[in-house]
Amino acid sequence: MADQNQSPDKGLTLHTGFGFKTIWLLESLPDGQYHTGRELHRTVLLPRQREDPGLLVEFVDIPNRAALFGALEKIRSTLASTGQVPLIHLETHGDKKGVSLKSGEHVLYEELCPVLRKINVLAQNNLFVVVAACNGVYLSFILSNSLTDPSPFWGVCGPSVEISAGDVIDGYSAFYGEALVSADMNAAIGRLKQAIPHHADKFNIWNSEYLFMLAFRHYLHVHCNPKAIDQRAESIVKEARAGLGTALDAEQCDRYVRERLGTEDGQKREFERMITRFFMHDIYPRNPSLPSPSFEDMRRIRLVEKDAQQATGYQPIILKPQEGQADESA
Repeated sequence: MADQNQSPDKGLTLHTGFGFKTIWLLESLPDGQYHTGRELHRTVLLPRQREDPGLLVEFVDIPNRAALFGALEKIRSTLASTGQVPLIHLETHGDKKGVSLKSGEHVLYEELCPVLRKINVLAQNNLFVVVAACNGVYLSFILSNSLTDPSPFWGVCGPSVEISAGDVIDGYSAFYGEALVSADMNAAIGRLKQAIPHHADKFNIWNSEYLFMLAFRHYLHVHCNPKAIDQRAESIVKEARAGLGTALDAEQCDRYVRERLGTEDGQKREFERMITRFFMHDIYPRNPSLPSPSFEDMRRIRLVEKDAQQATGYQPIILKPQEGQADESA
């Protein structure tokens, strides 16, 4: 099952997709509450599996933190031994920082990132994660701190607000009802929005390619402005003088920092260096399906300011166009 996805930015189509052969539904909800994951498994996923023998569905009850990481390790080892690319569905309570388990334990999204990254590396950037928890989409925004590591997923689907058990059942029943038939995730998220119109603008699929460009824009804004460059150059020069003891070396270090961060050529090299690592071109150099966005794509992308700023804290970033070019960022 495969899909191509269009970014939340309607002006830029992302020509990358993902595929999966197994759905792992991991549920961790307190006893006495509506077990929405089990209900989705019984009423939506199992019937579809009976119609499509090539689709594997696994339901795992997660009592605590150790069981959650044990299940994720089992997903990783199963992928390593079978090559069956998973879709991971997390059915828990949650907040903007992580997920809450039936044991009362809280697992930060930053803690999930390393094990998801191991799975996604084996999946060659094909891991799709559904977080059916309040504020579940916030998992996707851990990328801003890890652009020099491989991406932990192809994409994330979840809400940016608190949702009810009824929203989960109605929304994800519609989502999987479409996704498992047409393999069209754009159509699937559209069905989800139609099923719960009161939250239609609070659900989306965030693709790692779009998130990378969004985060790199933020990187330029924060680390490549004149003040930040001056501070970085001063720090490097102090280190050079302390370690090497010559003014010439210090001058070379200062020039290197300013060329690397303060010029477009230097920023392009940083962009390419991060892409190579983030999208695993260094690990899978012969895989043509891995994303390879250009520096120009990043410069012209139209940020979804309302949602992105609310969800990530990123401020609107408008980069000055090159001479002779129109500003396409507004």
